Amino acid sequence: MISLGSSLGGISWICEELHLGSYCLQRTIVDGVNLFFLCAFYLFLIIAIIGKCSTRSSRKDWVLVVVSLCCALCSIGCFSVGLWNLMAKNDEFNHMSWLVYFVRGMVWISFTVSLLSQWSKWISLLNSFWWAFSFVLISILNVQILLRTHGIEILDIVPWSIIFLLFLCALRNLIHFPKRQIELDQASFLGRLTFSWINILEDEAKFAYKKFVHAWDSLLRETNSNSTRNMVLWAIAKVYLKENIFIGICAFLRTISVVVSPLILYAFVNYANGNERNLDEGLSIVGCLLVTKLVESLSQRHWFFDSRSLGRRRHSTGEIVKYIAVDAYRMGEFPWWFHSSWSFVLQLFLAIGILLWVVGLGALIGLVPLPICGLLNVPFANMLQKCQTQFMIAQDERLRSTSKILNKKFKNLIESLRENEFKWLAETQFAKAYGTLLYWMSPTIISSVFFLGCIIFGSAPLNASTIFTVLASLRSMGDPVRMIPEALSSLVQVKVSFNRLNAFLLDDELKNDELFRIPSQKSDRSVKIQSGNFSWDPEIMIPTTDMNLEIRCGQKVAVCGPVGAGKSSLLYAVLGEIPKISGTVNAFGSIAYVSQTSWIQGGTIRDNILYGKPMDKTKYEKAIKACALDRDINTFNHGDLTEIGQRGLNMSGGQKQRIQLARAVYKDADIYLLDDPFTAVDAHTAAILFNKTVILVTHKVEFLSEVDKILVMKDGQITQSGSYEELLTAGTAFEQLVNAHRDVITGLGPSNDEIQEETQKLDTVQPEMSQGSSFTKENSEGEIAVNGLPGVQLTEEEETEINDVGWKPFWDYIIVSKGLPLLFLGIVTQSGFVALQAAATYWLALGIQIPKITSGILIGVYTANSTLSAVFVYLRSFFAAHPGLPDLPMLSLRLPCYSSTQPLLGGF
Repeated sequence: MISLGSSLGGISWICEELHLGSYCLQRTIVDGVNLFFLCAFYLFLIIAIIGKCSTRSSRKDWVLVVVSLCCALCSIGCFSVGLWNLMAKNDEFNHMSWLVYFVRGMVWISFTVSLLSQWSKWISLLNSFWWAFSFVLISILNVQILLRTHGIEILDIVPWSIIFLLFLCALRNLIHFPKRQIELDQASFLGRLTFSWINILEDEAKFAYKKFVHAWDSLLRETNSNSTRNMVLWAIAKVYLKENIFIGICAFLRTISVVVSPLILYAFVNYANGNERNLDEGLSIVGCLLVTKLVESLSQRHWFFDSRSLGRRRHSTGEIVKYIAVDAYRMGEFPWWFHSSWSFVLQLFLAIGILLWVVGLGALIGLVPLPICGLLNVPFANMLQKCQTQFMIAQDERLRSTSKILNKKFKNLIESLRENEFKWLAETQFAKAYGTLLYWMSPTIISSVFFLGCIIFGSAPLNASTIFTVLASLRSMGDPVRMIPEALSSLVQVKVSFNRLNAFLLDDELKNDELFRIPSQKSDRSVKIQSGNFSWDPEIMIPTTDMNLEIRCGQKVAVCGPVGAGKSSLLYAVLGEIPKISGTVNAFGSIAYVSQTSWIQGGTIRDNILYGKPMDKTKYEKAIKACALDRDINTFNHGDLTEIGQRGLNMSGGQKQRIQLARAVYKDADIYLLDDPFTAVDAHTAAILFNKTVILVTHKVEFLSEVDKILVMKDGQITQSGSYEELLTAGTAFEQLVNAHRDVITGLGPSNDEIQEETQKLDTVQPEMSQGSSFTKENSEGEIAVNGLPGVQLTEEEETEINDVGWKPFWDYIIVSKGLPLLFLGIVTQSGFVALQAAATYWLALGIQIPKITSGILIGVYTANSTLSAVFVYLRSFFAAHPGLPDLPMLSLRLPCYSSTQPLLGGF
């Protein structure tokens, strides 16, 4: 029977038997674990007190108070026994037994403090783990005592019972632990390690942009203008230096753990084959294997996750301009490939070092086929690249021709192009099959040569530890040999992307002072330009030079001149779109711009006019009437809810232009800029628009007599300015322009009286319109609805269903392609490949245990099995690619043949 003295601490820290089966060592481990948690608890408590981060509730938890009193009583008992031993000097106990009791008394009093000091959730979590761990260890120790002695003292049950109460308190804390989604920047170390947090992965673009701009500006100040280094690369490296260091550490740990695995396997096999097996050595090997695989798994996942999430942050630098989307994607992949390049090289050399250490000189022969197999990948890669390139070229050519198909006369052309495409597709698939054969043959050849080197040089015994360590090391070398060329290729592409982005970001920035917007109430002017010089590119000829212009509110100004005179550039200057070289541009009030080419979005006519603004029925009807859209809308079955196709494909040029004008009129802006909008609008409609204040660029001189001011431009300068009568003097360029068009426009537009009559009608438009002439009507919700016959919209709501398609499509494909025999052969070859791979490894494990089997036979049979497995995997790839290839041309030609015989609506 074990007494209370032995159970509570009659064991010295200096044990006579230092092995895991010793009760002394086991009890010392329990004390050591408690001391570790004790130190961690007081450290967390000091940090919480200094940081004043208390989250304690004002209400006392009486369960914790009661358990803390029990712990305090137990600590008093330990201190009393320790003090008695110190004073009694009893030979029954070791001379250091009093110190053991004092340590355990400190542990129990610390339990009391921990129960009453729940300062933060993390201290509560630490305490819960401490209490649970102590209960598990003490329970294991007491159960072991029960199994050995078939009994336990009553007084030993007291501390065990109190520990059980602590365990219940731990479960209580964990159940009530606050559960919420933890963001990445607030996650704990354990949460980051185990990915237990769930929330957004990327930084906000605004925050990432600020960090990048700060680093970019500091580098610009520190770098000379003649420097050739890539500023983008250095800026990103400066911003994300800590993250890259962490990713590098993860990559290094992953590399070391992968390389160390064959060594652990070597030690494990030697231990298993040994005659004397030490338990401590075996547990150490298993522990090392567990730690190695744990480190490998965590480091690899953090390497992948952090490198990808760091790449997502970098994408924010490429969102400024869409045409660099490819470069931004490559930048996102850069952290992964950068750390892959050096870690794979390190992994390759470390694996070679392990092979030299295990095999000795015999490894030198085995290293010879390694670069040879690597070089053999080059012609296959070039062949695959050529096939892929030719296949894409043939596919593009066939797609261009397919888009022109209208009838059967193009069928022969499509068939010939499809045959060429099929040819290169087949070559690509067969090239992949050859690559698969080489991929699986390389390890067989290299490992066989390694084993042959062991036989020739006799540098290492050909036993289980040597064979399986060599195989594991070669397996760890597979990824570096395969990925290093791809990593180097990706780094070259990333360098090109960095150079392009660097050149883009080092260009001159757009100025923010191109245009000054001033409220219209503060001035009686609409536009004022003083000494304005504008150019899209300062290195080429300036489109507009020495521009001086002042336009009053309510004026109607026309800009005319020959093609290339700078008329549109003048409007861009007012908009602030064209870079300003010098001068000032002031715009008083809001601006509505109508471009020369109609800009129409997909949607309804109403959506294009409102453009996100709330519906104002009166203003909406006035805008439609002013732009003469009422006649167009009356012709549509769905009125202003008629769907407009992509880029207005079902609208005429005049209709698109009038919709664009109605959008500008509905905006009710202070300034209207019209860039030759009347090319597709008749003169009557254009005349109605003149009740608005506009700056009009036009080539039609029939409207010039109705404006207040005319600007004549030539070579980027305003050569003439004034009213129609002032400019219409003999000998001027304007007079020649008017005379040239006078005969052409005779009778085109209405008289001035008619124009004024239409204008008066527009001013007297009432919100209530007669039902007989109305193109819209008000529904129950107060909105405008259509009034027309039901018809077919251009776009209709799609119907989608979610269901399991089953195996029928796959079975139909196999039947149509006559691929059932090939499918069977593919399954057989795949099964044969797996069986031969397992047989080769099993043969090595079995053959080394039979003395009658010579080394030559052992390696020969292994090589034969591995070679046959490589042949089977090649046949598997061949049979997998072959079923769809013979009937692919027939299947691909059925759709074009069917489409060419159908009506346009049904076929497309």
